[in-house]
Amino acid sequence: MKGQLGLVVLVVLSCQGNGRAESIGLIMNSNDAKYSVAAGTVEGSLKGHTFKRYSLARLDRKGARSLASKIAKANHKVLVALGDKAVFVVKKYLPGTPMVFGLAHNWQALNVDRKKATGVATNMEPETMVSQIKMFFPERKRVGVIYTKKSRHYVERAMTKAALLKMTILPIFMSEGAEFNDLFENLAKQVSIYWLVQDPALITADNMHTVMEESVRRKMVTVCSSAKLVKAGLTMSITMDPGRVGRQLAGVVKKILDGTSPGGIKVASPDQAQISLNKEHIKQFKIKIDPMLLDFVVLVKPIKKPGK
Repeated sequence: MKGQLGLVVLVVLSCQGNGRAESIGLIMNSNDAKYSVAAGTVEGSLKGHTFKRYSLARLDRKGARSLASKIAKANHKVLVALGDKAVFVVKKYLPGTPMVFGLAHNWQALNVDRKKATGVATNMEPETMVSQIKMFFPERKRVGVIYTKKSRHYVERAMTKAALLKMTILPIFMSEGAEFNDLFENLAKQVSIYWLVQDPALITADNMHTVMEESVRRKMVTVCSSAKLVKAGLTMSITMDPGRVGRQLAGVVKKILDGTSPGGIKVASPDQAQISLNKEHIKQFKIKIDPMLLDFVVLVKPIKKPGK
């Protein structure tokens, strides 16, 4: 009986040890809604732990360094970095604490130490992008894509998925020094949808001006990975859902608290899409969309440009 009682006590103590409350720091680029939503979801998904939020809003480099010193004194078990600036601050000033990042478009360019950091990327899987395009625009069969060396593998995966869905993706490679405008204008003559892949070499102010003007002239659907670009004048964005990303981040934090090294956790892709549609394009281009799908999208009224 004593032996059994001892075993029960040991099991109880073990469970208490694994489930002890830990301190988690949440560092946000700003107080923007998407960061707040993700942070709130992390907190709500990890009951029993203590959290402290930090905002980098309006802080210069000196202010960020000062805040990092304050964060270091808090001895958080894990730091959740929301946004590129937050990722940079943790990498630069708090390299000894495990980092879980999210809502950071340029985490790869920031060269985070993968032994100490992991998280959820911002890019939707190419297969998800293709499936959503097919679902919303089934009558438009030809999709044009311009890509660079950096986005080659992503586009190749998209083409494989498109073939299964009986869609045609017409890919155009942009070599270094090539003119985007020339490539785009030639491509636009051959397709009914232009998909702007998330590639820094492609997303410039001049390129966006060309895409927006040509798409309206040709009534060509434009698909991207940024709701801000829909507000600026593109047709549809397929992006991560900040609340859902928050749940994924919470799952990663839990694994680290349970003893898994960040380096042993693969960087995940967002597992749920958020769709934004340009209301004016739907009307102007006479696009027919299944009414049931509209229940799951955000309808955006684009910003009026001066003089229009």
